[in-house]
Amino acid sequence: MTLNLILFITLVFVNATMAFTLGIAAKPHKQVIIENTLPKDKLTDPAVHTLAKEYRWRLWQLAGLVSLFSISLLFPQRESVLMTLFWLSLLLTLGLSYALEIRYIRKMHALKVARGWQLPVAPIMVDTKLVQNKNRKLVSFIWLLPSLVLTLGYLWWLARHDPDSLAPLSLAAISLWLFSWAMWLVIKHLPVRPVTKEALINQQFNDLTKHTWSIMMVGMPYFLLFLLWLPQVMMNTTGIVSTLSSVVFGLLIVAGFILTFWLLLRLRKRQDQLLNQVPDYRYTGEDEYWRFGMYINPQDSRIMVPDRVGMNIGINLGRPAGKVFGIASLVLIFGLMIGTLIPVYRMDFVKDAS
Repeated sequence: MTLNLILFITLVFVNATMAFTLGIAAKPHKQVIIENTLPKDKLTDPAVHTLAKEYRWRLWQLAGLVSLFSISLLFPQRESVLMTLFWLSLLLTLGLSYALEIRYIRKMHALKVARGWQLPVAPIMVDTKLVQNKNRKLVSFIWLLPSLVLTLGYLWWLARHDPDSLAPLSLAAISLWLFSWAMWLVIKHLPVRPVTKEALINQQFNDLTKHTWSIMMVGMPYFLLFLLWLPQVMMNTTGIVSTLSSVVFGLLIVAGFILTFWLLLRLRKRQDQLLNQVPDYRYTGEDEYWRFGMYINPQDSRIMVPDRVGMNIGINLGRPAGKVFGIASLVLIFGLMIGTLIPVYRMDFVKDAS
């Protein structure tokens, strides 16, 4: 019954997180609201406000409905049925949330066209000074080196205390560090484009974004390495120490989510404070490439692009490398699903599955 409760709480948390994060797009940023760029004076129009409010409410309604469906996990049942219901609930959340996002992107686009609120497209501008100084606030690679030392120390600790787990956990630890390094490199080489006509604002906007993102990438391996190590402590202890370790493990995961959201929301707020100092945002016709909540532009050489809510990095699915990344992500999700379902089905329905 403990596993049932853990899976149910996980799904409720995921549903709430999806509703909250997708709802952020209903608040204007860079004159963009629900993936549509509007004139600055139209962002407060009653029709826009009503549609944005309706979108956020629909997201929370969806989260509530899927959470109600997830109550089925709390009933006693075979583990195979339990895990199937878990994945079904998760896929429902992802699929229906995406469908709702597409619907409201189109509704906002229809409103923009009906009211004649299309903006003139400004040519893409290259600021050579900004390009030269794009990484002046980037957190140095040096800050990744102590986490590499800790990773190697963790492998040494595994070899001495849990040699049976050395191979898989070594692969996981090294992969996590390499992923952090790769994302740091992505941020370092991310192309920059002026978002306003003011050079100083553009530089400050870029400095702020690069600094926050690089802090997250540099800090990630320390946090994830500790999460890898703590379960080893839990397995090798009993009684109150094991219980406390389990509680700390759960609290750390929640704290990690909260800290990540706080950093990204703070970044968005500071970006908006900078953009509010200029009359308007430079619109370069990007709405056309965000019609499906994802960036799809074969003519853009960039593979990684900033998202439209000012918090994260997206993939250009119009480029071959972007398509490979997108397909690989889907394969990973379904691979995890199949990898967790096959063992429990074997345990429940195959004799002598062990």
